[in-house]
Amino acid sequence: MPQIDFNIKITAKELEKYYAGTAKIISVVANNGQRLQFPANLVLPYVTHSGISGHFVLDYSSNGKAKRLSKIDETPKTSQFSQQV
Repeated sequence: MPQIDFNIKITAKELEKYYAGTAKIISVVANNGQRLQFPANLVLPYVTHSGISGHFVLDYSSNGKAKRLSKIDETPKTSQFSQQV
């Protein structure tokens, strides 16, 4: 299964948009420079009181569909985030 890694930092305030249902997709720039999008519900297991932060790996199918998100580090090197409604 193909994988791609990225760093992310989203504050608790920003995550409110996902809980409210106004944003359903997370868009990040992967460490290789590629932009990727995936369903916001994949980050829910990693949400803390302060939001979500860390180094993650996204497993996806050969047709590009997100399958699984795994956290691999506690400290993000960069954070690039944008929301899509």
